[in-house]
Amino acid sequence: MLTEAGTMGVIRNTTHTDDSNIYMAYTKAEPDSSFNNNIHCHIFYEIEFIISGSGKYEINNVQYDIKPGALFMVTPADFHTYSLSPSDTPLVFYNIQFYPHIISDEISSSLYSQTTPIAVYLDGTNFNLTRERFDYMLTTFEEKGFMYEKILRNEIENLCINILRDVSKRHRDSAIDNPVIRNAIIFVKNNFRDEITLKKAADYVGLSEAYFSHVFSTIMKMGFASYVRQTRLIAAANLIKSTSLPIKEICFDTGFTNTNYFTNTFSSFFGLSPREYRAKYGKKHR
Repeated sequence: MLTEAGTMGVIRNTTHTDDSNIYMAYTKAEPDSSFNNNIHCHIFYEIEFIISGSGKYEINNVQYDIKPGALFMVTPADFHTYSLSPSDTPLVFYNIQFYPHIISDEISSSLYSQTTPIAVYLDGTNFNLTRERFDYMLTTFEEKGFMYEKILRNEIENLCINILRDVSKRHRDSAIDNPVIRNAIIFVKNNFRDEITLKKAADYVGLSEAYFSHVFSTIMKMGFASYVRQTRLIAAANLIKSTSLPIKEICFDTGFTNTNYFTNTFSSFFGLSPREYRAKYGKKHR
């Protein structure tokens, strides 16, 4: 796999190198296994399609039921974790991991523009057809035949499009349609853990600093620096609630460089200090 993510038994996979752009597996986890997973994020996309089993899948502090037909997709900006329910039924699922450059900028932009985590539930014909596509992709990945990665790229892009279409059928997404803002949001979500400046963002969207700042504040009703700070604070709050990581570590992991500034800014935004916030909203670390 592109990185370690839990303890489980792999039913089907194949040997691959560290420079793989795509990884796939058909995985089984027994209910009494140590599959329960600490909250984490990746530098790649991950899609998991559930065949059997039950439990909870959490993305950015929003919980979803793990059940047959559930399909979860996390972007490099998402924090996620999962746990199994006590059951006689093992968790069986397909797993796809791929780096951002595998899909087009247009699809990536649409995925990042979603205002809620990406989770869909398939049944009947949709479940069967989706399982057939995953099995085809897994076989293609295992055999590694001529131009197999190009085939997988096309399949993954089609899968992403179908996921987005399914999401749009269920609710009207409120994502910003302006391409400048959409690209700026993608830039922030990809880089909020690192140093972000107005110039870097303006260069990314292809505008001057002054004009980009004007466009962003006019549409978003807040300055760019405020949006970056808000993104970091929300990410920090999710980690404070969902993990037992030290506050200092969370501070630096979410892009802040000074613990006193982080504490003061967090307290002003949420009305509670980071420690008070954990005491009130935190839960036992999984």
